[in-house]
Amino acid sequence: MTKTHIALALLTSTIACTSAHAQTTTSQTQPPIGFGGHLAYVSNDAGSGSDLDGSLRFEGFGQLQFAPNLALEVGISHSTGAEESGEDNTGSYKLEISSTDYFAGLRIDTQPWGAINGYGRAGVLYYHSTIDFEESFFDIKPGGDLEEIEEGTGFYLEGGIALQIAPGAKLDAGITWRNRQDYFEDSIRPFDMKELGATIGIVFTTR
Repeated sequence: MTKTHIALALLTSTIACTSAHAQTTTSQTQPPIGFGGHLAYVSNDAGSGSDLDGSLRFEGFGQLQFAPNLALEVGISHSTGAEESGEDNTGSYKLEISSTDYFAGLRIDTQPWGAINGYGRAGVLYYHSTIDFEESFFDIKPGGDLEEIEEGTGFYLEGGIALQIAPGAKLDAGITWRNRQDYFEDSIRPFDMKELGATIGIVFTTR
């Protein structure tokens, strides 16, 4: 074998080893990504005197794990209309509040106990809420409808347990709390919109 052949063999071997090492390193260092969705049934509290019905909240999110058991999440959720209605001698009214939230936060998972582990989520949100108010006066005089858009910030907390149901798939079940702050902040009676309820969902990860 000539010196040229030997040099070419060594060069080819070096390139192959370098490529294999780079692929292994990339696969080891590439952070897991995931996505999921939750469905929650929540009670609604708009402050003193409110009597809003419960509502559903749907949410979808993506996750990027940047440390063991710790992930960054971003997502969007929608809460269906929470209603309050009433009637007296002069007429009746109905109030409905629905909201779309854009949120970002962190998720932490505890070390597993078999197929189960605990988890917690916390973060901030930006809300876009629609408030509909209908009023009638038993045909004594014309009633009316009013729609108001409120936007602002808030935060959320959630905690529960996660069950490993398949490789790369977990079923979440927990308690969720959300606070949207400063509705009608320029009025004499601003209020926060709070949600508290139970949530269930599924999260998929790449590995």
